[in-house]
Amino acid sequence: MEKILQALQFEVIAIVNKTRLIYMYQDKYEISLDYVKELGYFIEIEVKKYDKDILYEYDDLLKLARSFALDLDKIDKRGHPYYLLKRKN
Repeated sequence: MEKILQALQFEVIAIVNKTRLIYMYQDKYEISLDYVKELGYFIEIEVKKYDKDILYEYDDLLKLARSFALDLDKIDKRGHPYYLLKRKN
């Protein structure tokens, strides 16, 4: 894949060096715990089995996150490369 991207003249703009632990919860949610070098720790929760409409699933996911005492004001969808680039500038 790397050779294909190089042939298409893509440039590497960030390398994310991370360790990820992945857990399944209630046979429905995938919970990823990441340690990203230079950035710290992150958690990602993803619905893997949809039993309801997507908006209801999202609401249930937020309830689950609250039950883990996660700060929902810190939800961010920009991703690790964004923060690595921001840190360099």
